[in-house]
Amino acid sequence: MQKDRIAYVDQIRVFLTCLVVAHHAGQAYGPTGGVWVVDNVAKAAWLGNFFFINASYMMGLYFFISGYFLVFSIKRKRNAAFTKDRLKKLGIPLLFFTLLVFLPFN
Repeated sequence: MQKDRIAYVDQIRVFLTCLVVAHHAGQAYGPTGGVWVVDNVAKAAWLGNFFFINASYMMGLYFFISGYFLVFSIKRKRNAAFTKDRLKKLGIPLLFFTLLVFLPFN
C-alpha cells in the first residue's frame, strides 16, 4: 500500500462498493418496481427496508468522500490538467457507452 493512502477511507470505500453490489443484485427480487431481465414473482419484502436504509446514505457518502479529496487533486494538478485528465478518464467511456450501448438499446 502506498504511504500516502488513508487505510480506513479505502476500507469504507470497499464496504460501500459491497453495498452497491448487494443493492443492485437484490433489486430484481425486492419491491423496487421497474422491468428486470431476471424477475422473481414472489418479492422479498425485507429487501424494501434494506433498499431504503442503504439508499439513504450509500451514494451520499460516496460523493462526500469524493468531494473531500477532490480539493487535493485539483491543487496537485491545477485546473487545466485536472479537467483534461477527467475528460480522458470519464469522457471517453461515457462517449463509448452512449454511442455503442445506450443509443442502440433505446
